[in-house]
Amino acid sequence: MRFSLKSKFYLLALPALLIVLAMLVLLALPQRSVVEDTWRIREGLEQVLQAESFARHFEHQVRQCAAFIATGSAEHERMFEDARKEVNAALAGWMSAKTANPGAESAGRAQEIKSLEAMKDAYEEVNADCDRAIAVAKSGSSAQAVALLEDTLDAPPGSTVLQLVDELLPDEETRLVTYLDNLDGAVRSLVLERMLGLAKRVAEMRSHALQSELAVRFARDSNRWIRGLYLYVLTGRTAYEGELARDRRMAAEALGEWAAQARLTSPVESTVTLFEDIDDRFLGAGAAARSAIDLAKAGDTAGALAALQSGIDPVTQSQVTEAIDAEVERQGEALEADAGYISSTVVRSVWGVGFIGFLALIVVLAGGFMMSRTMVDPVVKLRDAAREFGETGGETRVEVKRNDEMGDLTAAFNEMAAARVAAEGELREAHDHLEVRVRERTRELADANEELRAQMEERERAEHALQDSEERYRFLADNVNDYAFIMDLSFSTTYSSPSVVRLLGFTPEEQLGRGASSLMTPESLMNVSGVLADELERDTDRDPDRMRTVEVDAYRKDGTTVVLEVVVSFVRDDAGSPVGLYGLARDITERKEAERRLEELNEELLSINRELDEFAYVVSHDLKAPLRGIGSLATWLHTDYSEVLDQEGGRQLELLLDRAKRMESLIESVLEYSRVGRIRESREPVDLNDVVRAAVEMIGPPPGVKVTMAGSLPSVVCERMRMSQVFQNLIGNAVKFMDRPDGEVTVSYTDEGTAWRLAVADNGPGIDPKYQETIFGIFQTISPRDEVEGTGLGLTLVKKIVEMHGGRVWVESEVGEGATFYFTIPKRMGIEGGTDEE
Repeated sequence: MRFSLKSKFYLLALPALLIVLAMLVLLALPQRSVVEDTWRIREGLEQVLQAESFARHFEHQVRQCAAFIATGSAEHERMFEDARKEVNAALAGWMSAKTANPGAESAGRAQEIKSLEAMKDAYEEVNADCDRAIAVAKSGSSAQAVALLEDTLDAPPGSTVLQLVDELLPDEETRLVTYLDNLDGAVRSLVLERMLGLAKRVAEMRSHALQSELAVRFARDSNRWIRGLYLYVLTGRTAYEGELARDRRMAAEALGEWAAQARLTSPVESTVTLFEDIDDRFLGAGAAARSAIDLAKAGDTAGALAALQSGIDPVTQSQVTEAIDAEVERQGEALEADAGYISSTVVRSVWGVGFIGFLALIVVLAGGFMMSRTMVDPVVKLRDAAREFGETGGETRVEVKRNDEMGDLTAAFNEMAAARVAAEGELREAHDHLEVRVRERTRELADANEELRAQMEERERAEHALQDSEERYRFLADNVNDYAFIMDLSFSTTYSSPSVVRLLGFTPEEQLGRGASSLMTPESLMNVSGVLADELERDTDRDPDRMRTVEVDAYRKDGTTVVLEVVVSFVRDDAGSPVGLYGLARDITERKEAERRLEELNEELLSINRELDEFAYVVSHDLKAPLRGIGSLATWLHTDYSEVLDQEGGRQLELLLDRAKRMESLIESVLEYSRVGRIRESREPVDLNDVVRAAVEMIGPPPGVKVTMAGSLPSVVCERMRMSQVFQNLIGNAVKFMDRPDGEVTVSYTDEGTAWRLAVADNGPGIDPKYQETIFGIFQTISPRDEVEGTGLGLTLVKKIVEMHGGRVWVESEVGEGATFYFTIPKRMGIEGGTDEE
């Protein structure tokens, strides 16, 4: 498609037009963010004001409840009712604002609403308890009313309300501060907003929010302090003294910060008078409080209450409360006014930017039209003249009507046309002479060009290969997790991969040119220097693939050291001589620490095994010898003095002999348990059919008990003796506890793919489910040892052997329906030769 010069001119002007439009859009779009932030602050302000109102009026309500209990004043009861209305209104407003204006943090809104509902339920209980306390106080039982109020505040629901207020109110205030920070950042980042001075308005909004927060904090702390004073006077509990000092200190700190902030931002007479009045009243309340505490300690409760009423009378405190409420409301209105001003100013600035942009578009379009008429028309005339001159070759002339650059261009064209006519004659004469020379030169150039083309193709192939190789190396070096580097022979870094930031904390730019002493510790530097010297001596064959691995203690940016495993090789010049080093470094600090810890654990394990061996020797030698003596003595007494002893004496000697045998059996079981896992046999394929048959022969079941195998059992890789102990204990327990003349014990298995599941089932008395976990514990038996002989270690030994083989054991049973013991043995298990002692 062919465009005219005028169309091309307009097409060239189109990008300028688009740029102007884009600039207008870029100027207008950020203003929308400022407006959104302003509205979000309004939403956050509404939630903060309602939350703060609830917090301070709740404390005020509880304080008036305590004051009425203490004084019985109708004025306190009236103020209690007023505070209750304020609390309910604030809580309803808070929940409404939270539901209607979730803000940017809508993900946590459901949890916050749930917390508000929980706080509402708890507050209703506190409200009801306060009504009951007031009713009890009216009946004359002040002590009972105080106890009821204390119970309400110290435990749920009172503690629930206070806890939720302490959790939710800071979140609301923090959210408002975040919105203010976002607005401040948006305003400061926009040139137009900075010119309009909106940053100052944002600072004023932040001040208003802070003053409101400090006023509410002072109101809450002072109400809590006064409520504590009344309860202290009524109860005399010394625990309140520390709380009173803390609450008064917190109130004084909040008042001081509030006054300082207010004087800083609004040093007018009315503000100074307000805080002087509140401060005087607070100081008067403090003096009255000290007098009341002294009288209460002296036992004069009535005098203490009178002192409190004189310095903290309802009228004075109502005035303070009204002043605080008015100041909080004023700060909220001021913040709202600032938000409105910012929003309206931004909207007006957007319209202003739009109007200026519209004027700019008009100017651009008008300028383009004028430039078209001024520049394009003369150019078109020159084009037509040049076309005519080119077609005819005769003398062509354009009339000069302008005394500017276009006029100069037209005159130059006329001169060029005249000169060309004169030159064409000379050119035709020289043409014939040059034609011969051109043909000769053309042949020479063709030959040279062919040779040059071949050289260029070869060079391009080499450059492409080199570029591909370098790109692959750079890709690997920049993306590998290990640290890739290149150094000269003096250990000065000439290249570092980006992973150096993760490994050492330096950027690749900071790592460049670092000297050897700042790269590694002196010991590592000596070690690496020795390795490098050794490699240089051995580098006679110029092997480019030879590499060395060394461990280096390198310095991190924060001054700490890290252990690196470095694989290095030489960078070589064209002759193969080393000119530098390149390699990869990997952080092995954790591996080295793990190796050190493993060595320590192995030493500890060897020490523990030695102690176990010594203990086993003591048990087998020092404990069993006295037991054998006791057994021999009991047998001798029973044999030689059987005629002297009566029936009871003979029974006691038999019992002593039985206990000695049981103790010796218990010692043998404990020793056997300690050997399991510590002293191991070689693992080999074992036919479980042979193991079960040998176990049954050793147990020797009575005639009334039948032991069978459900099919042929598999062969497993295990320790033969330990597996024999498993079946001896499981089958032996089934036979021992059988309570019926037709007892049956069945051994079976199931193939579970990766493991064999073995089962020993019986039709005996069964096991109560509540004992099915404890029976595997050490020394745990169900039946008394005087009824059924046992050490309580059999199933514990079974569990330890099965787990040592990588399996698990459990029981399934119901009382009266028999029991089935299951255990698993993995199919894939290494075969160990010899005996291991761990």
